[in-house]
Amino acid sequence: MTDKKKSKATYHYFKGTARWTNFTTVDQYGNYSVNFEFEDDTELEKFKESGISAKMLADGKSTFFKRPPQKIFGDELVKLGPPEIVDNDGLPITDLVGAGSKVTVKVKAFPTPKGKGHELIAVQVNDLVKVEGRGKYNF
Repeated sequence: MTDKKKSKATYHYFKGTARWTNFTTVDQYGNYSVNFEFEDDTELEKFKESGISAKMLADGKSTFFKRPPQKIFGDELVKLGPPEIVDNDGLPITDLVGAGSKVTVKVKAFPTPKGKGHELIAVQVNDLVKVEGRGKYNF
């Protein structure tokens, strides 16, 4: 019998505002993502203490959390799909999450050779700002 490797991954929850979201399609870098502004200094400090190596944006209070659509585990390509998006009751949300929505993100942190990597696992929408239809040409 062999011992299974214990995962060194940890999970972190951060509250804040979604400035921009790519939850249904991937962004220009091929990831599902959220431009996330931390709710306050307490949330920002929790992020810093987590050791996650996501870069802070120029404003010093926001970052991008990302999720790739697929990953390679061993020699197998596994499709991950988008992060789970739920409301305060844990029920799936089908509306697009607009800029200014108050959210709590669940982020998985894991060791990499370059520091702690991360993956956006789920988003709980606490106060939804709906995206209004923009028509055929985004007007």
